[in-house]
Amino acid sequence: MERAVICTRTSGQTDVVVEGETGLYVSPSDDSELRNAIIYLLNNPDIAQRMGKNGRKRVDQSMSLDHYVERISHIVCQI
Repeated sequence: MERAVICTRTSGQTDVVVEGETGLYVSPSDDSELRNAIIYLLNNPDIAQRMGKNGRKRVDQSMSLDHYVERISHIVCQI
């Protein structure tokens, strides 16, 4: 959807969001850090738009359903 993402620094997210390129990370349970990240993106729409476009590009290039099926097929065929 070409939107910058804000997510917590938890397992499973580090392969999706690239800090400063496709979105921002905040610490879990840190309300002020989340608020600051939201305000930052709202105050910097050009940066937010760039992150959103980069995120969409990343998904299209390496995280589409076709890419997922290809990776799973490779794993299954090795078993």
